[in-house]
Amino acid sequence: MDRKIRVAAIGDNCIDYYDSLNESYPGGNPVNVAVYIKRLGGESSYTGAVGTDSFGKIMISAIQNKGVDTSHIQVLDGKTAVTHVDIVDGDRVFGKYEEGVLADFKLREQDISFIKKHDLAVTGIWGMIEDELPLISERNSSCI
Repeated sequence: MDRKIRVAAIGDNCIDYYDSLNESYPGGNPVNVAVYIKRLGGESSYTGAVGTDSFGKIMISAIQNKGVDTSHIQVLDGKTAVTHVDIVDGDRVFGKYEEGVLADFKLREQDISFIKKHDLAVTGIWGMIEDELPLISERNSSCI
């Protein structure tokens, strides 16, 4: 019997805010990976932190609307991460980064247990989970 791969994407997310256009788009490396895994027919989840601001609500809604499991997103008091983006000669130029609540993001025990039920865990450079990676790599015998 074939089964879908289950991928846990963990860590950073951010709103790309185009100042000159007054437009914003949710994303971030782990978020993008989770969405693309789902588009390719796999199962995916995203575990990270957003703020209590409107960007946090936008981020969760956008991820959910793509069919990604958001049950382990932490909503922390404060602002969601934002990257300011300009368009120069038709190219995106990334500017100031506001880390927001991601500065306080830490995996909880229930997050680690949840992640260990996946086939693969991915994170980015700014994932804030380096200390937890050895725990995540220890698979339960009940995992496939």
